[in-house]
Amino acid sequence: MSLNQENKIQIGDKVVGLDEKITTENEEYVYGYLMEVLTGGLYPNKFDVIREYVQNSYDAIIKWKKQSNYEEEEKYPIKIDIDAPSITIFDNGTGMTRENISQYRYIGFSEKKMGEAVGFQGIGKLAGITAANKLIVSTSPFGIDKKYRLVFNAAKMLDQIRELREDQENITIKKLILNHTDISTEDEDEKRHYTFVELNHIREDSKTLFDEDKLIQYLSRTVSLPFDPKFKFANEIEDNLHTFVNDYDWVNVLVNGKQIFKPYREDIRSPNFIPVFGDNKMIAYAWYCQNKDKGQLTPRDDAGLFFRKKNFRIGNNYLPRNTIWKNNDHLAFYYCGEIHVCDNNVLPTASRDDFKQNKARSTLYERCDVISKTLSKAAHAESEQRRAYHYIEAGGKFVDSVKTEIQYFAKKPH
Repeated sequence: MSLNQENKIQIGDKVVGLDEKITTENEEYVYGYLMEVLTGGLYPNKFDVIREYVQNSYDAIIKWKKQSNYEEEEKYPIKIDIDAPSITIFDNGTGMTRENISQYRYIGFSEKKMGEAVGFQGIGKLAGITAANKLIVSTSPFGIDKKYRLVFNAAKMLDQIRELREDQENITIKKLILNHTDISTEDEDEKRHYTFVELNHIREDSKTLFDEDKLIQYLSRTVSLPFDPKFKFANEIEDNLHTFVNDYDWVNVLVNGKQIFKPYREDIRSPNFIPVFGDNKMIAYAWYCQNKDKGQLTPRDDAGLFFRKKNFRIGNNYLPRNTIWKNNDHLAFYYCGEIHVCDNNVLPTASRDDFKQNKARSTLYERCDVISKTLSKAAHAESEQRRAYHYIEAGGKFVDSVKTEIQYFAKKPH
C-alpha cells in the first residue's frame, strides 16, 4: 500500500481516493477477543446457562407437537441429568438437520421468528461454552436416517485467544470457531427425533451447577412448567390461562429423573384474574392470590407478581413492583401471582431480566396499572375491614367489661 501526491492510496493494483469507501471482499469485522467477553460475562448466574437449553428444548418440543399427531405430552419431557463432571439436556423435539447443526456455530443467527419462539436471538445455544470445556450437541431430525454431532472445544479456543493476546495477535471469529469445532455424521433410525446437549467437563467456576437442589429451585421459578398437582388452585388457574393466553403451554422437565413443578404456597386465598388491554387487544393476563393473613407474604422470594412471556419468567418480583406500582408499592408483596404477556411485540432482553425498551413495553407497563390499582384497592379494603373488626372486637370487650361492672355493683350490698 502506498500514498501518492494526489492523496490517493494504492492497494495492490487498485488506486482509490482518501474520500472513497475502502472495502475488500474478505474484510473481517469481528475478532476472537469477543468470544472471551461472551464466555466470561454473559451469564453471571450460571444456572441461566441451563435455562437457555431448556428454552431451546421447549421451542423444539412445542414445534414438534404442532406438526405431529402426538397423543401424550408426557412422552416429550426435557431431561436434565447431572453426571459429574458433565451435565446433559435431552429433548424429543424436532431435532436438527445437517444445515441446522452447521448454523449452530453462527453467533447471533437464528431461524426462529421473533416473538413466536422463546429463544430467537441466536446467542443462548452457545451458552454451554461459558461453563464447560466442551459443548457437544448430538441431534437427529424425524424422517432422516442420520444423526449429527457438533463438538465445540471451548477450553482450547480460550487458550488460543490468551496465547494470541500475549503475542499481541488476534484471529477472526470465523477462523477461531472453525479451528475449534467439528461436525460428524452417523447412521440413525429415521423415526427418531431428538437433541442431546452435553456440557462436557464443567469448569471450576461453574460447579454450582452440580447442586441438584439449587438447580431445581432455580428452574422451578424460571422455566415453563405445570403447577404442582398439590396446589389447590392449580386447575382453576390453568384453565383460565389456557383460555385467555394464546401461547400458554408447558413441558414436563425432569432433573435426575425427578419431575419439577412451579412452586406453590398454601397461605393464600382463592385466585382472581385481570385482563390487560391496549389498542383494542389483550396484551397481558394476570392471576393473583391475596395473603390469608395481614401484611406481606413471606418468604419474599415467592411474594409479589412475576412477568412471564410464553410461560418463562422475565425478571424477578421487583420488576412489576418497580414498573407498574406508582404508589404504595409495598402492597405488591401482599399478593402472589403472574402477569402473562400476550403481545408479541414485547420482547425479553438477552439476559431476560426485563423487556426490551420499545413502544410495546411502554404500553404494557402503562396499561398494567390496572393491576396495581386493583390490588392496592383490595389491600386497602382489607385493611379497613380488619380495622373495623378490631373496633367491633374492642367495642364488644368494652361492653362486656361494663356489664361485668354493672353486675358487680348490682350484687354489692348497699
